[in-house]
Amino acid sequence: MTPEQQLLKLQRTDNEALRILGRSLLTLAAVLLCAAAYHYHEAMFAMAGVFLAVVALSIWKSAPHRRHAVRASRQGIPYSSTLTITVTESSDASAYQATVRDRFGTSWEFEFLPQGWQPTAGQTKAQLFSIADVAWPVLIRTEHGILYPRYTPKRLEPPSPGLRAQPSTKEHP
Repeated sequence: MTPEQQLLKLQRTDNEALRILGRSLLTLAAVLLCAAAYHYHEAMFAMAGVFLAVVALSIWKSAPHRRHAVRASRQGIPYSSTLTITVTESSDASAYQATVRDRFGTSWEFEFLPQGWQPTAGQTKAQLFSIADVAWPVLIRTEHGILYPRYTPKRLEPPSPGLRAQPSTKEHP
């Protein structure tokens, strides 16, 4: 898929009501399975309930980043930067890490899941999109595809010295 097609797919799948319904159904199923495990003393129900709870938690933690990416695709502030992608291969699946420097010079690192493209390790030029109420770039567009943080990105550099708290000169008894 082209980056434009990926953006359209991202925007089409942004349905708040459907997201709430899915999360609620997963949570309800997890609770019912755990209750059945307690009532019937069956470990299989408990395992399925815990699995669904983990899936619901994962969706709950990643949903804001998807919403931010959709909002940035429509009204974000674009700027150019360099993107570094790291691919870690394992027996199960590949893990993708991205490192970018925002327009203020702060570097951010985050995990992402490619949607409709196969990233390769290395550096590339990218267009980053920010929104006013989030500190990190929420959407990144390359010539091959789009990406957004799966979870809250990690700041790699401390804030500028002017923003750091000053040590107290007050003497303590």
